[in-house]
Amino acid sequence: RTALLPLVTLTLLVVGVASAGEFQLVHLPHARCLDGSPAAYYIAPNSSSTQWVIWLQGGGACESLADCEYRATTDLGSSTKYATSISLPQGMLSSSPDANPDLYTWNRVFVPYCSGDLWSGTAGTAMNPWTATTTAHTSGSWTGYFQGHSILVDLHAHLLTNAARVTDAVLTGCSAGGIGTILNCDWFSGMFKDQPSRVACRPEAGWFGLEQEVYPDWVVGVSDPDPRKLGATNWTQHIGINWSEPYQACRADVASGRISFRHCAGQLTGPQFCCSAPPAVYAYSKTRMFVSENTADAYQVYDSNGCPGAANQCQASLQDSNTTRYWQYIQSTIAGSLVSDVMNGPKNLTDGLFAPACLEHCMPHWQGVALQGKTDQQAFGDW
Repeated sequence: RTALLPLVTLTLLVVGVASAGEFQLVHLPHARCLDGSPAAYYIAPNSSSTQWVIWLQGGGACESLADCEYRATTDLGSSTKYATSISLPQGMLSSSPDANPDLYTWNRVFVPYCSGDLWSGTAGTAMNPWTATTTAHTSGSWTGYFQGHSILVDLHAHLLTNAARVTDAVLTGCSAGGIGTILNCDWFSGMFKDQPSRVACRPEAGWFGLEQEVYPDWVVGVSDPDPRKLGATNWTQHIGINWSEPYQACRADVASGRISFRHCAGQLTGPQFCCSAPPAVYAYSKTRMFVSENTADAYQVYDSNGCPGAANQCQASLQDSNTTRYWQYIQSTIAGSLVSDVMNGPKNLTDGLFAPACLEHCMPHWQGVALQGKTDQQAFGDW
């Protein structure tokens, strides 16, 4: 039911509360949110530190043009209502030496998610990425800026290039932020290639894109026509994800026939689009990575796959045999992939894994659940 790799244990986190107002808002000069407002970040700086931890906020992806248009009126698509300072939950961004003994003196950065594109887009102008060949709704005249990756490029140019010296840098985040961490990991590491820096990435709750039957099909024994849920995200092929070297390397191997994926037919760019799934990108990444993932990921059980109930009603779900068997089925797909790709993958001597079998999405406690006697925070400290 659990797995903790004695590999490299990297930084684990749940974003969380420092002293009030400790993180100050800084707007970026170039990158934009969906609505065209300037993207931004919050920072709790330490001028005497050469170590940086950067957290990418989660928040799903646009499900349709209408959904993106709505997001652009909220903090998930606009910076117009961002507070000038914030406090965050206890965890890797905490300033408490008790709650965060290994990172509390680092420069700590929180990057709000306002692009709706899983931190992948580089579109230079406002656009509608949905076309008649995508499955999401296309009607409407709204256009938006899909610049998730561009936000990180601007962040690095604005923040880290001015740092006199960087000895340690960690990119991390949960959910959409976890997916973004995997997609951007090698790029992030490459930004420090001219410095003797230790760079690592820690995706949390970002292990999406596996073959999973949705609950309504699974419970009656009908095959899911889109078990990888590609129909919900194939619009991202239009927003400029080709900057990713792992993605391109995977695409080349699919095109040459060296590898293949099941259930990838019918995508706009062919079966190569499966290379954008986090496990596929991970397999081609070169940077050290610690994967933090609840193997019974509640979001994948209830939201992605339509299992009835709510993630906070675990006790009720245990009394429904179908529900219980279903989240055990999802747990088996995630755990099986983590064992195959991380524990037994080509980077098993450098990478790490913290994978409790909890029916939750993001890791709720930095110093909570223990695997082999170690909490998230202790595992990171040992690394």
